[in-house]
Amino acid sequence: GAFTYDSTIVGIGLDMFLGENYPFYQAVGIPQYWSEQLKSEYIPVAVFKAIYRDKQPFAMEGKNLLDMMIQRGKEMYFLDHMLPEAEKHTKLAYTKKQLEWCEANEALIYNFFVAQNFLYETNWQKILRYVNEGPNSAGLPESPGNVGTWLGWQIVKAYVAQNPKMTLEQIINDKQEAQQFLLLSKYKPK
Repeated sequence: GAFTYDSTIVGIGLDMFLGENYPFYQAVGIPQYWSEQLKSEYIPVAVFKAIYRDKQPFAMEGKNLLDMMIQRGKEMYFLDHMLPEAEKHTKLAYTKKQLEWCEANEALIYNFFVAQNFLYETNWQKILRYVNEGPNSAGLPESPGNVGTWLGWQIVKAYVAQNPKMTLEQIINDKQEAQQFLLLSKYKPK
């Protein structure tokens, strides 16, 4: 719905924000789980995601799930700063109920990734579903898709709490290894 051109122009396809019940979306096969992104409230999120991804492209090559979770978590932290008034669930393209599920099951989500040895998994087919939109997250049937992004956001917030003097730019450009980032965050799921 939003894109950058030449790092100086942002384009918005308004046809992608006509509301979840717009009949054309179903006619062209846009999946139901994508519906939260089809609302006008999502336009600012889509714009700032496009800007962020232009400057910080999502890297998958040679990365494990924890690397990708922290990458996505930094993107969410950026959105927090750019859109402080936006609802958390809107930033994630979740419903309120989906966000509430994540918040109520934070320890379950983290422990699932640890128990399945997914944090250091590099097989894209096994892990991309946790950091991209989808109907749910495999292995966590009640969860929304993209739950790794939500958890990455929690890890980044924990890291910021441990390093309150770091600027937004320093957090985003911090290139340390994901495992070290996690350790320094002292993240403890609730």
